[in-house]
Amino acid sequence: MKKLVLAAVAAVTIAGAAHAATVTTHNGAPYPGLPDGQTMFMDFDHDTPTGVSLTGNYTIYSTPSGTGESAPPAGSPLGNGYLSVPNPVSSGSATLNFTNYLNTNNLKVDALSFYWGSVDSYNWVDLLDRNGNVFQTIQGGDFLPASGNQTAPNTNLRFNFAMGANDDLGGLRFHSNGFAFEIDNIAMSVSAVPEPHTWLTMIAGFGMVGFMLRRSRRAEGIAIA
Repeated sequence: MKKLVLAAVAAVTIAGAAHAATVTTHNGAPYPGLPDGQTMFMDFDHDTPTGVSLTGNYTIYSTPSGTGESAPPAGSPLGNGYLSVPNPVSSGSATLNFTNYLNTNNLKVDALSFYWGSVDSYNWVDLLDRNGNVFQTIQGGDFLPASGNQTAPNTNLRFNFAMGANDDLGGLRFHSNGFAFEIDNIAMSVSAVPEPHTWLTMIAGFGMVGFMLRRSRRAEGIAIA
């Protein structure tokens, strides 16, 4: 019984570990495509999926409508729309929330990626949990060299975020401090979340196992006596 209690304490400790998605990048020009196992979620060329909201200071351009600081990223597929934050060149942020989409479809995000144009120290993105709390911030300045020139391939990267065991991604918040940056082709891989009644069944099963163990121990004690 002591071992079971210790194991339960260890499990709770692990579950309370800090959030930390693993971040990897891929050169943005020519266009790198989507990571293995991920499917397109938002390409800014079609309607926003049901259960997804986009709020804040932004513009959705249709190539080649944006110019200058809001020009499409180098290597971005021609003909696709893209998101520019803020609107068009100033300081601001925009929040993409897909919590309702995930809850409605009983899903959790395993990995997410997007095409980030003109990566520089003026841009950063927050990863949000389903309650809208920031659990990780990725600074563009940590992924230099970058000049902010959209015609330079090394300033455009596809960022991929592999979620940790305790991460519950529900949204993204894009920030820019003085110079717009561009986001395109958000993709993700997801997995099913057990229905509430499934969890109740599992908990009941664990309780029954504990009861049977206690009953077995009691029976052994009587037999020895």
